[in-house]
Amino acid sequence: MSLRTSFTGALDTAINAAIVAGAAWGLTNTADIGTALTTAAGLGKVTATYSASAAHNPAGIILQGTIWNAFQSGIYEYLISEDIMYSELAYSVAAVDATTNTVTITFTF
Repeated sequence: MSLRTSFTGALDTAINAAIVAGAAWGLTNTADIGTALTTAAGLGKVTATYSASAAHNPAGIILQGTIWNAFQSGIYEYLISEDIMYSELAYSVAAVDATTNTVTITFTF
């Protein structure tokens, strides 16, 4: 094993974990996201915003680098299974504390 392999192997593991965590975040928040979308639609809005905490690798996510991108990919992977397209989403993240971030998704239909 080389030093490069050590780095890339650990990075691949972290990326895969973030993708899985992002998909789990979407699944966990499905009912609340549905409520937010239904409420906004009932008011005649074409956008809806939903925020929830995310505890997966808060230091990696708040840096908005590779781990954040992988986490978003996991959320998107889940939402596409719910017929929501990538172009309908905008993501942001805010630090809460050392163990949690708040992820916000804005849906535009």
